[in-house]
This record gives sequence, structure tokens and C-alpha cells, in this order.
Amino acid sequence: MDTSSRKARCCGARQDIPAGPAPDPSEQQPEASAADQTVAYARPSAAPQAAPAPYAEAVQGYPSAQGAVPAPAAQPAPRRSGPSVGTIVAVVVAAIAVMGIAAFAFFMVSDKAPDQAQTSEQTQPSGSQGGSGVTVTSKPTAGKSDSGAKQDSDSKSKDEKSKDKDSGSDDQVSPIEAAKKCVTTGSGKQTYSNPRFGYSVTLPSTYELIDASANGDGVTFRESSTGIEVRTWGGSNASGQTLQSVLDSYTSAHNVDYKATGKTWVVASWKENGNEYYAKQYVGSNYVNGIEFGYPRTSADAGSAVIEAYINDYHPGDL
Repeated sequence: MDTSSRKARCCGARQDIPAGPAPDPSEQQPEASAADQTVAYARPSAAPQAAPAPYAEAVQGYPSAQGAVPAPAAQPAPRRSGPSVGTIVAVVVAAIAVMGIAAFAFFMVSDKAPDQAQTSEQTQPSGSQGGSGVTVTSKPTAGKSDSGAKQDSDSKSKDEKSKDKDSGSDDQVSPIEAAKKCVTTGSGKQTYSNPRFGYSVTLPSTYELIDASANGDGVTFRESSTGIEVRTWGGSNASGQTLQSVLDSYTSAHNVDYKATGKTWVVASWKENGNEYYAKQYVGSNYVNGIEFGYPRTSADAGSAVIEAYINDYHPGDL
């Protein structure tokens, strides 16, 4: 079949279809088929314009055309709240209260301990020369019987008595008052006897006791009208002094113008700073005793007279 006949056949086969009445706008139009919708969507259309920024943000939470469900918006993490000021204050107050209670309990226990110790102590008095009283405190020793504890206490009491004899201290009165108790008077004279070292000296009753050592080793008398002073002393010879060493000590310390030695004594005299001095010292293997006269040069005659009258009335103790 040639091309012209084929064309005529096709064109001849077409029949004119009469036009029907115009469709009523009020009538409902049939829904387009899926194929028609596909064709409709396939038609090119102008590119949609981007929505304004506020609108785009507003529609982000809604489903898209394809029905996707948007992710839920992120929620802020819960905020942790710290302890309140009232809680902190309450904790601090409670801690201070606990510390106060603990400190009070500690002090109460500490105060009771000395009281309990004093209750268990045994107190024994012991005497000493010169009328002083010494209190000796002893505690029973663990593991010893009562008799053993008493022996220990008696031993300590004897030791204290021995110490009192060496020191010559008096706890009840001043040293001068204690020394005055050792002075006896009679016939215009007075005699001082040292209870610690046993020496004695006799002087006119016009001499006043003006000084006494705290340890009881010596005293000083003074005659106010002439200014004559007499000093006496005693001491231990633990260093092993000899007559020669004592004499050497005088000559090295003073410009001695007279010196002499005896069997147990040394004498030296010198002038110094407007005064004159005369010293006599006894030396033994255990103790040393001495006496010294000092007076102004203006009272040299009175001084020499009292030395001659009373130097032999000085008697040393047990050396």
C-alpha cells in the first residue's frame, strides 16, 4: 500500500462526532485517574520560589509532601541545683557543735586525772634543821607491797632531810630572820652559830646582823658607828683546796701586805679602795670555813682592836 492510499484510509476512517451540550459547572467533575495525575505531574512547571525565612522556620515542624515525620526538637538538659545557703549553714553549725562537745569531754577527762592521782598520793612530813618543814609526796610503786612503798617513802624522807642540811634553806621565814634565830646574847656580846657547817663567831652586841645568804652558808654583821663589817662563811671543799692554794688565791686577787699560815688556817690582809681587810680561812679535807673583817681606813684603829679582841672567838666546824 502506497503512502497516499494509507493516508487516505486513515483520514477516511475518521468520523465526525457531534458536539454535545456544554458541561454544567455545577456538576461534579470526575476525578482524574492516576495516569492523568501522572501526566499532570509530568508536565513541566515553573520552579517554585523559596519561602521566606520566617515561613520556612514555621513549617519545619510539619510533615513534608512525601509524609516524612520530622525529628522532635532537642530539649534542654535539666539543670542541677546545688545545696542551698540554709543547708550549708546548718551543716557548719552542726560541725561546730560536735567539735565543741568533743573538746568539753576532753577537758573534763583531763581535769579528773590529776584529782584521781592526788587521791592516791600519800603525804608524809619531814623536818629539817632551822625549823623548816618539807613535804615529801610518794606514790606506791606498782608490784610492791604496802610495806615496800612505806620503805621507799621513808628513804625519800631521809634524802630530803640530808638535802635540807646541805642547803640550809628555810621555807617559813626570810634568811635574815632564820639567821637571827641562831644568835644568842649575853654580857654585852652575841654569838652566831651556823647550823649548816657548825662554825661560830662572837662579836660585841652592838653589831647588827644585816645580811644572810639564802642557802644558809654565812652571815654579815655591821657596826654602824665605825662602819666595821664582819663576814663569815662555810663551804664544801669538793675542789680539794689546800692551805697554799687558798693563800695563792688571796695574793693573786689582792695586793696582800701581810700573810701567815697555821696547821689548818691561812691569814691575809690588804688595803683596797680606801678600806682595809683581814681574812682568816680554815681548810679541811671536806669543808672550808672563814671570817673576814673589813672597815674604812678612818676606822683602822677600831678595826684592829676588834680583830685582836674577837679573832680567837671564831671557831670552825667539823672540817
